[in-house]
Amino acid sequence: MAIRNSSNINKPTVTGQVPPGFKGILTFRIKNAKYGPSSSGLPMITLDTEIVAPTSVKSDIDGKDYDLTGLKVPWWLMLNDKTKDGKDSENLDYFVNTLLPLLGLPAEIDDEAPLMSEQNPNGLKLEGICFDALVSTQERIEQRRLPNGQYVPVINPATGKELSRGWEWNKQTKDILRKVEATA
Repeated sequence: MAIRNSSNINKPTVTGQVPPGFKGILTFRIKNAKYGPSSSGLPMITLDTEIVAPTSVKSDIDGKDYDLTGLKVPWWLMLNDKTKDGKDSENLDYFVNTLLPLLGLPAEIDDEAPLMSEQNPNGLKLEGICFDALVSTQERIEQRRLPNGQYVPVINPATGKELSRGWEWNKQTKDILRKVEATA
């Protein structure tokens, strides 16, 4: 296991960074929800969330403590039933029939304006909901696109190793496990 709850207070705590090699359950609070098209033009809800628990973890990769309090993590919930090229997609069905009930919300949405707004006062109110999700982090390697369209890692000439751009969250809508009561 690469990460465990932090208990070492002898080293300074790292704040505002994604902990390397993390895999585990975190609790998130939805701060804001926006509805609009994805970069490919498909319907999507973007959730701005923050981590509320645990407050810190210790990385076995670098031995540092990471303060997770308030760390911002975006989630993208796709609402399409067809892909851009017309193939069937289970995104909308999963959102309506699995995720909404999991979050304690009715299994129905307005296709045109799913979130609560002046246009739809009966829409979904996601802000304030807390949920547990099983997430991990992965190292982000710098890549370069070749003329043939293939991507290859950029090699650091000084070390001969792949150039790292740090760590990023690895999560999907199906990683959301359950609604939890709001924490302070």
